[in-house]
Formats: sequence, C-alpha cells, structure tokens
Amino acid sequence: MKETYDVDFTIAQRRIRFTVNLNHFYYFPFIGWLYPMALKKGDEAAMVHARQGFVMALFFTVLLTLLSFSTIFIHTGFRVMRLVIVIFIYLMELLYFSLCIWATMNLVKGKAVDIPLVKEYAEKVNV
Repeated sequence: MKETYDVDFTIAQRRIRFTVNLNHFYYFPFIGWLYPMALKKGDEAAMVHARQGFVMALFFTVLLTLLSFSTIFIHTGFRVMRLVIVIFIYLMELLYFSLCIWATMNLVKGKAVDIPLVKEYAEKVNV
C-alpha cells in the first residue's frame, strides 16, 4: 500500500506540488484512527497509534457530549454555572486538539508517543 501521495494542482496560474504522508494523520482529531484500523491491520506500530487515537477520540467525544447535555438540566437562574460548564467544554476541546498536535509532532519526529492513561486503555482494545 502506498504511504505517500504526490499532490499537484494549479490555482490562479500557480502550480502547487507537495507530498502527503498518510502516517502523519493517525492522530487527526476524531477520525485519524480510521485509516490505520481499516487499511493497516498487519502493521502493529500503526495499530498502536490507531488504538491510542481511538481511545482519545472516544473519551473526549463522550465527555464533551455529557457536558453539553448537562447544561440542559441546569436551571436558567444558574447562568454562572452554565458559563463555567461551557468554559470547561472549550478547555477540554483545547486539551484534545493540543494532545493530537503533540502526538502528531512526535510521530513526525519519529519519537514514541506514549500518553500514560491513554496507553493503558488502548492496550485493552482488540481489533
């Protein structure tokens, strides 16, 4: 299977060329784990990253969904509490995207990406 793709296109009479390495998308937020799980089942290194990406995506999706729905049950008189929950939601999104960027940067550099709590649960995922 081809790991890199050469992209070549023209916009406003300017030719643009670049190479896309699909291995750098393992930690793309919410969907990056799909590529290695679907197409690289035999590659154990890719599956480790896919499992970690899946666990992070699942955790943050469930957390953000629960926090979002929890604001429905808070009385409108408690606006400060709703504001605190909304700020917490944005901070969790920032944390998730920061973790994804950090993991991708380490993957590009060739370093091992081990997030302690995520790795513990990722090892339990059987695919």
